[in-house]
Amino acid sequence: MADPHHKRIGILGGAFNPAHDGHVFISQQAYTSLNLDEIWWIVSNDHPTKGTSHMPPCDQRINNARQFTAQQNFIHISDIELTHKTSFTFDTITLIKQLYPNDHFVLIIGADNLVTFHTWHRWEELFHLLPIVVVNRGDLKSSSLKSVSAQSFNRFLEAASPNIPTLEPPGWCFLDVVPHPASSSAIRSNQKN
Repeated sequence: MADPHHKRIGILGGAFNPAHDGHVFISQQAYTSLNLDEIWWIVSNDHPTKGTSHMPPCDQRINNARQFTAQQNFIHISDIELTHKTSFTFDTITLIKQLYPNDHFVLIIGADNLVTFHTWHRWEELFHLLPIVVVNRGDLKSSSLKSVSAQSFNRFLEAASPNIPTLEPPGWCFLDVVPHPASSSAIRSNQKN
């Protein structure tokens, strides 16, 4: 039984514009494969790479995500970026680790994000903050594993296992799952038609 004072928590960040079954699928895969206690969805207040001018306000996206995951007891929707006015993943993770020093966190990203991870704010330091779990997305496994960030931290790549949440950073793993077809951009496109 897990120690209630040392939870194992997966962090999945994004715009969630809108939240969809693909987000839930990724969360379920990480939750099960890594024996996590919870998954936190961090809804971005100001998305550094996408901007927010084209999307609903953060509080609306948070409420939508909460409604969408109402039946998923292991998923918790966080408003930390809204309440603390953070937008960069590095800053948000640093804050979370300060607020919850006894818990074990892993950052969950899609393979598409690993391809561009080296463009993220303080990306190398982010690797040293917590273990990172890269979830297969589409046909991006090969290109993501050839990315600048993957090559830079290749010697720290581990096999996906329940040990990942307690790895000493900069450990990371690739979670090779059958990709889910849902995407926020496709859902938005269908809503316009």
